[in-house]
Amino acid sequence: GSFYNTTSYQSISHSLHNNENFTSHSRRKLLNSQPFERSMAIKMHLLDYLPSHIEYAVWYDCDVLFIRPNCAIEMIEKKPVITKEKPIFLSYSGHVGSFVVSPQVSREALDLWHSEVLTSNSPSALGARPAIPDYQVFNHLFGQNASDPNAKFGLLDRIWHDIMPKGFAPNHTVYWNTTACVVHLSNGR
Repeated sequence: GSFYNTTSYQSISHSLHNNENFTSHSRRKLLNSQPFERSMAIKMHLLDYLPSHIEYAVWYDCDVLFIRPNCAIEMIEKKPVITKEKPIFLSYSGHVGSFVVSPQVSREALDLWHSEVLTSNSPSALGARPAIPDYQVFNHLFGQNASDPNAKFGLLDRIWHDIMPKGFAPNHTVYWNTTACVVHLSNGR
């Protein structure tokens, strides 16, 4: 199957500017959304920029490092089975800095997540309260724990996990002797 891996805002932005389906107004609206949490909604648009033959789409935040040569092959061999009941797969419950979706199955879930992030963080909704992070919106919509029978997301095989080190040290062996392929260099907000 075909895989597409986008790891940065710049890659999405480049796709936006080269996609004939996007008007100048659409680009400005998406790229200039405020506050910060509204700009996180760009990852929920991932499927909008992919060719129709793509079977799986992988999102990793831009602050990741692939640490083992050729591990992407192992990842492909352990790709999730994405269904309408589980349209999104995460590395860990509550961590939306990496996920795998299918253009054929996941669009409705991503659109719902996107809509709720924008609505929850609209200027009129923010008034006297802080912004609601994208992971909290995800938890509200799809569940907080993958072991819950009502959860609407699945967990990826360990090979897909983006491990989050405490105090990244490039020469530290724990980061290089791992079953994971990816290190997430920061721990979020």
